[in-house]
Amino acid sequence: MVYKVTDDKPEVYKLVTASFHTIGEWREDPTDDPESPHWNVLWSWSSKPKVNRADLNIWQRVNHYPGAFELTRKDALKRNLAYCKSLFKPDRSVYKLFDVMPRTYALPQEYVQFCNAFSEGITFEKQDPGKKTRPRINYGSDNTWIMKPVCSSRGRGIFLINSIEEVEYGEAFVIQKYVDKPLLIHRHKFDLRLYVLVTCFNPLEAWLYREGFARFCQVPYSTEKEDLKDKFVHLTNSSVQQDLVQDPDFCLPECLRPMVSDDPLVSLPGGSKRSLRYLRQKLEDYNVNWDALWQKIRRVVLAALFSAQAKIPFQPNSFELFGFDVMVDESLKVWLLEVNASPSLGIQTPLDQRIKKELICDVLKLVDPTRYDRDSLLEVVQKKVSDLQNPKSASRGRSQEEDDLNADLRAVLVGRRPRQYGEMPSHVGNFERLSPSTDYNLFSRLKLGSRK
Repeated sequence: MVYKVTDDKPEVYKLVTASFHTIGEWREDPTDDPESPHWNVLWSWSSKPKVNRADLNIWQRVNHYPGAFELTRKDALKRNLAYCKSLFKPDRSVYKLFDVMPRTYALPQEYVQFCNAFSEGITFEKQDPGKKTRPRINYGSDNTWIMKPVCSSRGRGIFLINSIEEVEYGEAFVIQKYVDKPLLIHRHKFDLRLYVLVTCFNPLEAWLYREGFARFCQVPYSTEKEDLKDKFVHLTNSSVQQDLVQDPDFCLPECLRPMVSDDPLVSLPGGSKRSLRYLRQKLEDYNVNWDALWQKIRRVVLAALFSAQAKIPFQPNSFELFGFDVMVDESLKVWLLEVNASPSLGIQTPLDQRIKKELICDVLKLVDPTRYDRDSLLEVVQKKVSDLQNPKSASRGRSQEEDDLNADLRAVLVGRRPRQYGEMPSHVGNFERLSPSTDYNLFSRLKLGSRK
């Protein structure tokens, strides 16, 4: 088996190649040509790998889908979920299936709609009737919004506002109602980084990894106005929080102190991140039913995938690993914040090394591209060339041609039939199937109509 990993991101190249070698039976394609027919898997950090999928063979898989931006661009994801919601009345249970993202607007296109929504949270303080002064505007402590560039990641360009004068227009943004009452652990805000593998769109075949990261803010949560600009209070992105972690004078908060355990997923240090297993144990101390919460998470992920897949074409040579970021509020409602293409594979902590290495190994084993025999392929190609050069000697009956074709395929594919949609792979590792499943049946039976 042959792999090719592009070297545009050194940390990606290092981890993915190490994972191939851990699995064994893999060797790196020595050529520099991504169009080479020799590799079985092409892994690219860029979401637009330089490869013509129409020319790929049955045994070749690429780690990105064309059109996946419908899921990973913040404005596109918002648009797709909003479309699905618009088809149903708010009092119907099916509407609630797609009510998974905080109120969101794309700027500048939806500026007027945003202003109307923002004004709903404004009140005016009564003034002394004897004084000729304008009523004082009260923006409200719960009228906080968060602005995010539509194509950025790792917390870049994100900031909070609670005044309409603070809105920026320099680039394409989404502005989203801030989840101002999140579930807290030891007074600290957190969100979850989940890993979702899609092995087919239209029909959808998807898998949710049981492990991932709880990403914590390292300063106690506050909605006071003077704290709105404090990124260590509000932004859970580890690339933001690591600045505080690296401060030698900083004392690790209680929510991040490793537990004493023989289980490395609970005890390993991870900077501002902890494993989902660690989070589960913490939440049990708060009487949170993890299984019930996980079921909610599954449906939120499925809602996002289902809303976008109508615009993502079927592509049998592709697979993709997405990073889903979700947050749980104090009422235990799960909110989808965004979906990331090429989630970070950087290794900064022992916990990163443990979780991400096992994750990539499980991805590669689950995808399990079809093996092929290169010598048999060469023989088949040479025979086809000979038949083309001597059409009379190559003439055979239709039945014989089909038998020869099947024999050639068995030889080239080493007698192994490619896995069909819905069949369980021989290895799923720590993944669980999202679709097809009973949960997905709630979505697949819906008739959404055609979309432009």
